[in-house]
This record gives sequence, structure tokens and C-alpha cells, in this order.
Amino acid sequence: PPRLSRLLLNFADCSGISEAGLQHVTSSLCNGSFKYLELNFSDSGQIGDEGILSVANAIPTTVVRLVLRLRQCHKISSVGIAGLGSALPAGLREFELYVAGCSLIGDDGLAGLATGLPATLQHLKLELARCTALTDTALGKLAVSLPAQIEYLSICLSYCPSITDEGFLGIAKSLPTCLRHLDLVVTGCTKISTALVAAAGLDIDSKQAQALPTIWSQLAKYCAS
Repeated sequence: PPRLSRLLLNFADCSGISEAGLQHVTSSLCNGSFKYLELNFSDSGQIGDEGILSVANAIPTTVVRLVLRLRQCHKISSVGIAGLGSALPAGLREFELYVAGCSLIGDDGLAGLATGLPATLQHLKLELARCTALTDTALGKLAVSLPAQIEYLSICLSYCPSITDEGFLGIAKSLPTCLRHLDLVVTGCTKISTALVAAAGLDIDSKQAQALPTIWSQLAKYCAS
């Protein structure tokens, strides 16, 4: 419909949907003029890079809020996520990506996504829990690619075993000055030291931060010590 401004498609737990089916579902998206788009294909085991690329190429340029839920889509790799980054609308203001458990997503994928983040972005949420191929290299690229207008930033890296203090600090040192809300979750990241967690003001048990960027002045003191 020409007046449709919001679209939510929920195919979560549809294990029978194929990439060809996904392409059929998304083929008409590019003809829309809606501003809010949410697609949920979590736990759809047949969805891989070809499917996510078809989604990326179908996102209307009018979209200002985009939510993609792809948890436990184990066939999605760095190729699909990097391709998604290159297709994000230039005027996008809010972007949420949920890819927990997608263990084939590595540094190249997150780096490609980060490079494609539009300058207009103000709200970014990345759920990367159990993306076990991610390392500090990807976080470094994400850190330097954060748009300057970001006001809300949420990153979940729980149970990513290769994330260390270096990656944590890379994000902390590059926070945009416009930032007003920060969620950083590193539960189960065993290579992030307790000393760093305490210096950042995180809860030592959950390793979760909800704070303004001024908290990172404490990290500067920690780094200098």
C-alpha cells in the first residue's frame, strides 16, 4: 500500500523457509516507501549469505529505522554481514542487528558492516553474543567507524572468547562525543580482566555497563597506570 509507513515481518523459527523463499518475500520491499522496517528470521536454519544479501538489496532508501533479527542463522557469514553494510540506506537513523550465535561472522564481516554505517545514524544496537570468530581486530574497526552523531550505542559481546582488554579499550577510547546512552555487555568474555571491568565501573559479575561516556575517564587513568 502506498501509505504504508511501517512493516514488520516475523518468520522466526520457520525452519522450512529457504533462501529462494526469502528472496520472494523481500523482492517487493524495494518498491515500498515506508520508514520503519523490521524483519525477523531468527532460528531459520536455511537462511545464509544469499538470503541476507537479498534482504540488503531490497531495503528501501526511505527507511530510517531498520531492525534485523537473525539469531541462530548459522549459515550467515562475514560475506552476508559485510554486504549488508554496503547496502544500508544513506538516511538511516536507527539500526539494530541481532546475530547472536552466528559463529561464521568474523572480523571481515563486522569491519565491512562498520564501514557502511551511514553518517546520519543516531541509534545503533549490535547483538553479537556467541559470535565466536570475532576478535579485537573487528572491534578496532568498529570503534573508528562509529558515526559522530551516535547518541545511543548498545553492543553485546557475551561469550566471544577472543575479545580482550585491547578490544574493550578500543571501543571505550573512540566513543562519539554526542553519545548519551551506552550499553556494553561482555558477560563470559574471559579474556577481559577483572581490573579493567572494575576500572570501567561495570558490575563484576555480569560485566555489563549502562553509563554515559564520562565513565571512560576512569579507563584513561587505568591505561596510564
